[in-house]
Amino acid sequence: MNLAVLFSLILVVGMLVDGAIVTTELADRRLQAGYEPTAAYAYVAKRMAWPIIASTATTLSVFFPLIFIPVVGGLIGKKPPHSAMAKAMLHAAEKSDPRELKGFTGGYVRVLQFAILRPWATLIMAMSFLLAGFGAYGQFGNGISFFPFIEPEFAQVQVRARDNSSILEKDALVRRVETRLFDYDEIASVYARSGGSNHDAADLIGTIQIELSEWDTRRTAAIIGEDCCPW
Repeated sequence: MNLAVLFSLILVVGMLVDGAIVTTELADRRLQAGYEPTAAYAYVAKRMAWPIIASTATTLSVFFPLIFIPVVGGLIGKKPPHSAMAKAMLHAAEKSDPRELKGFTGGYVRVLQFAILRPWATLIMAMSFLLAGFGAYGQFGNGISFFPFIEPEFAQVQVRARDNSSILEKDALVRRVETRLFDYDEIASVYARSGGSNHDAADLIGTIQIELSEWDTRRTAAIIGEDCCPW
């Protein structure tokens, strides 16, 4: 009983359950249509035979290469070179006590023996290492950021003026600000709109939408805003 056997059992049971479900559902439809149980299930057996065989074959087709692996391996396989230490390790692992091995493998076997013979101590040590990891991260880590700051790609400039200006005067002021923004190479495009809606503030005479260049080729948006629009 190992992982491969358990996976095979799960795979086979899954195919059996799927086939049984589609078969009984079709039989139920025939029964609801007024057919006798014998006739309904006889029809289902004929109707669903090839679909179930085909679905099972498509699942098993992925295992067909396993048939050719022994043949191809026998033709192109090569015997790897074994050192004296590797041979000694294989001999100790198969015919003697692996705890007597040297190097990393022997140390791992001895640690594994300690863990198996002392399960409670192993569990306590594992929990201690887990809590120590959380504590070390809290002490030396950079913290947790649930909402990391993302460099914006767009910005908005609002032009305000406290005066009873005409539409043309407001447009002229917005154009002055727009012309100043064109001097910055870090701004990819500018879209200006004069005037405001009923929901905007009374002193808002225009809005300018700014599209910034790629974040890795320019300064941050905060620095650009302080430079081009310090007011």
